[in-house]
Amino acid sequence: MSSLARLWVNLHPDFRSLRLIQKSDDVIIWWYIHPEPQPASPVHLSGVAFGGSINMLKADLGAGPSVSLQVFATALVFVASGLASLPMAAAAQTVQIVDGLAEVRVMIDGTPVTIRRNQDESATIAGDFAKTSRACPPFCIQPGVPVTGVPSVAELEVIGFLQDRVAAGAGILLDARLPEWFAKGSIPGAVNVPFATLSPDNPYRNDILLALGATPLGGDQFDFTDAPDLLVFCNGAWSDQSVRALKSLRAAGYPAEKLMYYRGGMQDWQILGLTVMQADNVTVAGAKP
Repeated sequence: MSSLARLWVNLHPDFRSLRLIQKSDDVIIWWYIHPEPQPASPVHLSGVAFGGSINMLKADLGAGPSVSLQVFATALVFVASGLASLPMAAAAQTVQIVDGLAEVRVMIDGTPVTIRRNQDESATIAGDFAKTSRACPPFCIQPGVPVTGVPSVAELEVIGFLQDRVAAGAGILLDARLPEWFAKGSIPGAVNVPFATLSPDNPYRNDILLALGATPLGGDQFDFTDAPDLLVFCNGAWSDQSVRALKSLRAAGYPAEKLMYYRGGMQDWQILGLTVMQADNVTVAGAKP
């Protein structure tokens, strides 16, 4: 199956206001229509980049002037060459993933990325994930198994999922956060599908299910036999974004046996000093600039 690019115009978090204005076999484009008027003709984009990078793309509005839009581009790559597992390095490192496993190498968009832990034993995390307390609601602690039949996994299972399922084109590591959070940093190999886009209230939800590999049966009915396994995560145990994504997927008919939940999310990933992909850069959580 060919790669499918999804472009979210990163102008507003209210995804219900996004409107589909152009669709082809390879690209689906949403435009946040506010304020009016709408574009006189379909938007043509140039300079698209994939793999979680932020780009300033030119949008040709036909009779109107060209404008620059900050958009978020993500490629859903289902071919084995998109993310290929490489041999694990045996370099001597004091902070290993597990005893005897210092790092794991994967190929992302043709670029090798090494997943390892920060070797600075005095490192700490800062910023959003250093906080211990947030108002509940809405930031309430999520249960270990929030959706019946969907198992929770931890970091080793996430790494194994990248190696075994994503590398084989049989799985997608799905970051359910909003694009601005994804842009701050995500797990290498993750694809951003914001939780709100999977809601049945989103008029283009079915397009996303098709992009994820569902086969249409008519109306809102789908066959997920050939759809990939999904491992879904968000910011951490205090965030319900991945839970909401999972519930929406199950409501749409996505089989529970094809779903997994990484409850610890980005907070636990960074607490363990594991590699973070941030736009075009790859860093290790807690690393000093």
